[in-house]
Amino acid sequence: MKTKQILIALGILLILGAYLYFGEIRKKQAEERKKAEANALVYGINKDDVTEVVIKNKEAGELKMLKAGNEWKIEEPPVYGNKATIETMIDKFIKAEAERKIENANPADYGLDLPEVTCRFVTKDGEEREIYIGNDNPTGSYVYAAKKGNAAAVYIINSSLKLNAAKGTDNFRFKGALMFGQDDVTKIKVNLKEKKYTLEKKDGSWHIVSPLSKPAKKERVTSLISSYRTSSAMEIIKPDKAALKKYKIGDTGEYLEFYEGNKKHVFKFGKFDKEKKQYYAKGSLTGEIMKFGEFVYTGVPKLDEVESKQLVIFDQDVITKFEAEYGEHLLSAEKEKDSWQIKKAKGISGSQKKNINLPSLVSTVYWLEYKKAEKDTGDAERYSVYGLVPGKGKIRLYGKKQKLLGTIILGETSGDNENFYAKVPERGMIYKIPVQFIKNLNLPGLE
Repeated sequence: MKTKQILIALGILLILGAYLYFGEIRKKQAEERKKAEANALVYGINKDDVTEVVIKNKEAGELKMLKAGNEWKIEEPPVYGNKATIETMIDKFIKAEAERKIENANPADYGLDLPEVTCRFVTKDGEEREIYIGNDNPTGSYVYAAKKGNAAAVYIINSSLKLNAAKGTDNFRFKGALMFGQDDVTKIKVNLKEKKYTLEKKDGSWHIVSPLSKPAKKERVTSLISSYRTSSAMEIIKPDKAALKKYKIGDTGEYLEFYEGNKKHVFKFGKFDKEKKQYYAKGSLTGEIMKFGEFVYTGVPKLDEVESKQLVIFDQDVITKFEAEYGEHLLSAEKEKDSWQIKKAKGISGSQKKNINLPSLVSTVYWLEYKKAEKDTGDAERYSVYGLVPGKGKIRLYGKKQKLLGTIILGETSGDNENFYAKVPERGMIYKIPVQFIKNLNLPGLE
């Protein structure tokens, strides 16, 4: 009998719990959603779903922006939009909440009968949200706004929304001369007075292919690509005949070409304003004349700067094993998932092992650049002078599936005591490298 009563009581508790959740809690959630909707200026749509924005400004006229794939385009004038600027504005409107709301208001009292700015947001599913923005409040910190279909409900919102929306085409357009994906570039041709070379991407790595054949430093190439992707013009000028002549576009014969497969993007240099230290140039995206700071020219690396001077060519994220062998010492470490573990240690105490920074070791080797390089001819006498047989020590780097990527044999210091010799058998080269490298490794007993 008691068991039956307990089960009945439990059943009643479950029913009450279900009622509380499905009734009271859901009711509270619905009330919170209703309150959020009431205070929100734009409600019920996501930033990523917006594909059309129309801004009507009493002074600047109408601005229509359409999303095409992952990019935005302005309808008139037909130019690309600035993706970050447009989507930031959309996000701010969606997240905006009223500081206060005035019900049963007269729209004319707040400048909403003839709004200064109208913003319409349209989603890919055809949902629309239209906002009217009227006068500033007496302090100037806020403005009055209303939603389409309910102009009598006036929202007091931050004035920054109005300021951003009212800036016109120049604020929302893309001001770069070129447009391409950071990782999509496969070839770069540099043709400047004192900088002439061609780079190509092969199997994920960058190489100099003209006027010589050598590996290129990844970071310097990606930095060059990034600078031209993100450079924003200080001024944009219509490319009529008079302007093209005035700013000498194409006359200098200096240019950069970026390739995405067979698709070519060209940046042509024109006149240099020595006083203002600014270049006039034209990109193939719109053909307009644009003015940039001198960095677009001076920031292009020289051939010897773009050349990779790594002893072993590798990317840090592909290293799975690191070995260092010197004197009576041995260190062998492997990367397991995202963590480095010491597998073998000889001549290294427990406390010393704790102080070894394994990611830093790999990074130190990665950023090591030689001062001078010479072919390894197998000259035994030279090996002896350079201290490369047997050598002071060896560093080995392994990639995926324990593939040996390179061996660095450490030799003696050179005559200047600022560098020492090193040999990489896999590349058939002998290098001079800074003695600071040994200190930066910070391996116990390696001097």
